[in-house]
Amino acid sequence: MPWCPVCKNEYREGIAECAECKVPLVDDLSECSEYANSVELFSIEKGNFAEKFVKYLEYSGITSAEIKFNEENELYYVYISENDYEMAAKHLKIFAMAERENEMYGECTDEDSFEESDEFADSDENEDSEVFSEDAFDDAEDISFFERHEDDEPAPAEFVRKSDQYSDYKFSAYSCMIVGIAGLVFTILNMMGVIELITVAFSQWVMLVVFALFFAGGIWMYLKSNSIQTMIADEDSSINEINEWLAANITVESYEAFADADTPNEINYLEYTNHVKEKAFDTFPDMNPSMIDSLVDEHLDKII
Repeated sequence: MPWCPVCKNEYREGIAECAECKVPLVDDLSECSEYANSVELFSIEKGNFAEKFVKYLEYSGITSAEIKFNEENELYYVYISENDYEMAAKHLKIFAMAERENEMYGECTDEDSFEESDEFADSDENEDSEVFSEDAFDDAEDISFFERHEDDEPAPAEFVRKSDQYSDYKFSAYSCMIVGIAGLVFTILNMMGVIELITVAFSQWVMLVVFALFFAGGIWMYLKSNSIQTMIADEDSSINEINEWLAANITVESYEAFADADTPNEINYLEYTNHVKEKAFDTFPDMNPSMIDSLVDEHLDKII
């Protein structure tokens, strides 16, 4: 009886090709070394995503990946050898995260961004694999695996709470004023001859100006911290409102209902994260996008 070398399904005599994998059947699985040890890694509707991921694996030194299109369910299946499965799954998580960021915030083109992927790879103890480079995607088409925000806005800046900004400015203000006052006292004593460590008049005047600027900078940061302090209460109220909405609407149950059992967990998580952020942006259109982005990530990290 013929067998599919990829999915290992058995077929009746007379059938030459696997209906699911679209590969020639063999009489004995041991006859075909190309697919004999292949297993399904994931399936997806977007062929571009699968193609770019396979290129990514090739640049990372994994060459056993194969793409097969199933016309019946219109899905692209990516198969990988059993020996490479664990490493490929780690690469899939890294790649899906990078593609999600590209789709949400614009295509990644600069070399530093690709070097960032190297840090993800290192964190997964993948020291022997070669991280994909910018050239890997020179000829690849744009993908739409993850939906962008409808306004296609650039990536929001990293969110820092007003309470933290207030503390930072306050600390810096006091530090600059203390250094400025101490320096001014020291310089004046030098100029008066009480302390004779620096006797050159030009150097004394330079020090006087520098420490005066330190003191002036401390005053400015102190005033800035006071202006930030007035915004803390409003921001805390907004944060509480968003967190209450997340707690009421974004639960483990809602994630499980959203997730596709046939899709890898990493992709399910990233798709759900993007879905939640879209809903949050629509629910709170007047609030700081970077704050929403940060709070959604914090909430999902707690429940999933």
